Amino acid sequence: MNTHVIKQIKKAKSQKMEIICCGDFNLQYRRFKKRQDNKQSIPKMLKIFQKLEDLNLWDVHKETYDMDNTKEIMTYWCFI
Repeated sequence: MNTHVIKQIKKAKSQKMEIICCGDFNLQYRRFKKRQDNKQSIPKMLKIFQKLEDLNLWDVHKETYDMDNTKEIMTYWCFI
């Protein structure tokens, strides 16, 4: 499923579409970020977050509501 999501995002970007990706990946972004910050290997299941970041997508909840100091939210939202 993750491969399909990334493929569709790339296709939309190549057609200069604006993208909003809303979904619950049943993954913990905070876990990905912690491993990335500590320069640890990233488990395959968490690599979708790196791919989303590489495609210039970001978590609008974090950006809009400054949620770093609140309880963890399992849903990753992306917006371009």
